[in-house]
Amino acid sequence: MKYLSFVIVTLTMLMLAMVGCSQKTSSKLTGKWKADSVSGYAKDMQPEIYYEFTKDSMFAYGSMHGEPLDRVSMTYKIKSEEKGEATLEVVAPKSGQTGDFKITIKEDKMSLTDPGNHKYTLTKQ
Repeated sequence: MKYLSFVIVTLTMLMLAMVGCSQKTSSKLTGKWKADSVSGYAKDMQPEIYYEFTKDSMFAYGSMHGEPLDRVSMTYKIKSEEKGEATLEVVAPKSGQTGDFKITIKEDKMSLTDPGNHKYTLTKQ
């Protein structure tokens, strides 16, 4: 009986560990992220940028040099997804043009490259 209990507990723990490890990158994406740095800007000139992701939309907003930036709402779909990385096909709100955002997520840090090849380092809020 003790052996059976041990096997059941061990199998349960293994299943929980596998579920935690197999979580897709896209499922970690949802929520609010703040840019720590944006490529192409000096450290003292970094814009304050936020991204918020839902299951199929993303919102970008913030400020640059103390001036507020327009809040932009875009839809996206997962174009590809591999271990720790995903490519989002994003649709621009006014033009309807599409572009790819490449993301990598490790714990509460995200690396994001937009269609213009700007690289962002973000932290989940």
